Amino acid sequence: MATIYRKASSVLIWLGEEDSTSKFAMEFVPKIIRSDFQWDGSWWEQYGFITLAQILERPWFRRGWVLQEAAFSTNSTIYCGDRQVHMDHFAMTIDLVRARLSSILPSFSRTGNTMRTEILANFHDSPAVKLLDTIEGVFRKSEDGHILHRRMSLETLVALGTSSETTDQRDTIYALLNLASDIAAWSQPDQSDAIIPNYGKNVLDVYVDFILHCCHHSGSLDIICRPWAPISSSIVHTTGQDRRADHTLLKYPSWIAPRDGLPFGDPSRRLKHRLHGNPFVGSHQKPVYNAHYGLKPHVSVGRNEVDGACDGSFYASGIILGEVARKSTRLASAIVTKESLEILGTISRKSHSDLINMPDTIWRTLCADRDGRGQPAPSVYRVAMLHLLQISFKTPKPESSTNLLEHMSSIDIEELLDTEIPIHVKKYLAVVRDVIWNRRTYKSKVNDGNKGPLVGLIPQNAKVGDQVCILYGCSVPVILRKLPSSDDESCWQLIGDAYVYGIMDGEVIRSASTQTLKTTETKFKIR
Repeated sequence: MATIYRKASSVLIWLGEEDSTSKFAMEFVPKIIRSDFQWDGSWWEQYGFITLAQILERPWFRRGWVLQEAAFSTNSTIYCGDRQVHMDHFAMTIDLVRARLSSILPSFSRTGNTMRTEILANFHDSPAVKLLDTIEGVFRKSEDGHILHRRMSLETLVALGTSSETTDQRDTIYALLNLASDIAAWSQPDQSDAIIPNYGKNVLDVYVDFILHCCHHSGSLDIICRPWAPISSSIVHTTGQDRRADHTLLKYPSWIAPRDGLPFGDPSRRLKHRLHGNPFVGSHQKPVYNAHYGLKPHVSVGRNEVDGACDGSFYASGIILGEVARKSTRLASAIVTKESLEILGTISRKSHSDLINMPDTIWRTLCADRDGRGQPAPSVYRVAMLHLLQISFKTPKPESSTNLLEHMSSIDIEELLDTEIPIHVKKYLAVVRDVIWNRRTYKSKVNDGNKGPLVGLIPQNAKVGDQVCILYGCSVPVILRKLPSSDDESCWQLIGDAYVYGIMDGEVIRSASTQTLKTTETKFKIR
């Protein structure tokens, strides 16, 4: 297929029949790319930009296989009804609009027209713009269109393709093989890490091939915490089943992360409201943390003796840090409750002073000790948190010096972001919102009685008694739950990723001796 599109003199892309807006949008494209186009006043309110944003919602942009069509082609033309525009001109137009919108986003977000704002958001974050970005970045080509090299790994392509939809879930992986930089075109079936399209395999085994490929090629286990699989979390874990079209039942283990764990849920639902905090693992290309201190993953999968298919077991080595002893209520809609802060520490007023004592565990945990770009949290975030505490006190100047949290109300981040507050406070709140949404704060027991309890953030479905662990190869801690087992071998369920204050940069692994790690190491059987 790749060869066909690469050698084709022209590839025609059909977006569908013309409607009341598409004709205007297609005719608007050549006007925008003209050097004399006027970007005056509230240009984004022009009807042409609204129609162009609407055409980005066409189903073609969500089809999993179309990436190959457009990426390999050197001459693609987009058709909608009887109107046509060259793919290069279309992509250039979208890039121009995105660049202009990025500088005036606050302006049109304050217009009060929610519907118009949501439509224009298609230029910023939609399946269409993700597809166009991937088409542009997947290859480096010569002037005549010859592919000089592939730029993206399979793991990166799968992460970028979470908005894509395929009829066969195995094509979530197979549709991207020809594009990936770490999949050799000459791979043979007898190679241990080769991924060869084989529709005789069930979906689970194809996903296992992909996960093992990620572990071997990137040296990272983060893929088990990064939502990517087009399956519902309602059919994940040992109790869940998925009825396929042929009426066979498949079980999906907890170490396959479904797309509905993404911040705005499964992209196929096209939700406009946030459901979850951002994954702590960050992107494959730029990990945010290093809790495992660079240790490579020790992984394998359990297989049936009869046919060699995966039995749902995933073996990974690591260490247990402690047990969840207390958890807050869910931080629904990123509302910071008094209880959630009490778990993280005590806030008091210094004697004979208006100054407030606030432990780092509070302000650093709420932002997961990072700024919006994944860099270490700046000290100005502490100032921002102190400002938030001041405006959250029920009385202007509470007298108690032992625990000021008794005098504060909840912090509604979304509400505060719509008010006039200092810019450093607004930036901090935006980061906190994206981190804590629907998570919980927690305090744990620890294995070493000489150390204080661990605190941090855990998934909303974590429970008291769950274990806080570091898996070798995983850049962030994870929450594991021991499952009832009929044999002597313990089985675990992966609940999700976690933030643990003070250990996210490898402090635990770095300070432990080789002998200590060896004696405390656990081989987890995760299902």
